Amino acid sequence: MNSPQDRTAKLPIALKAVAGYFVLAGIVALLFALLRFVTTAGAANSNAYEAGRQLGAQARFATMYLLYVVVGIGLFRRRGWARKLGWFLLAANTFYGAYGFAYGLSHGRPSPGDLVLSFAVVGAWNGIWFVLLCRRNVAQTVL
Repeated sequence: MNSPQDRTAKLPIALKAVAGYFVLAGIVALLFALLRFVTTAGAANSNAYEAGRQLGAQARFATMYLLYVVVGIGLFRRRGWARKLGWFLLAANTFYGAYGFAYGLSHGRPSPGDLVLSFAVVGAWNGIWFVLLCRRNVAQTVL
């Protein structure tokens, strides 16, 4: 169990950076999602399957980035579950983010080359945060 003195110690810079990234990325992504939802709310789709698929994707996106904010706050408050949930979110975001990046890069169905490039770019970006979250001083601070 941590003593009160340990709880008042300064947060490591790596933990501050990761927690700040989670909070900032979550808030910005949620604001962009809200803006996109408001601008496309009046558009009617004739294909019910496509409309349901888009609604599911938007719900997944909103849930993931809401959890980003929760993880960031949890890391600032030194919660152990936040570190583990952060690992999961980074892995999930690598998968879904790479596909989204590939579709945006190719303006439609991506080629295998675009997918490989997208997984490399998104994987490297999320890998940076994953490594910072795995650092020993972060693990010792967040228990």
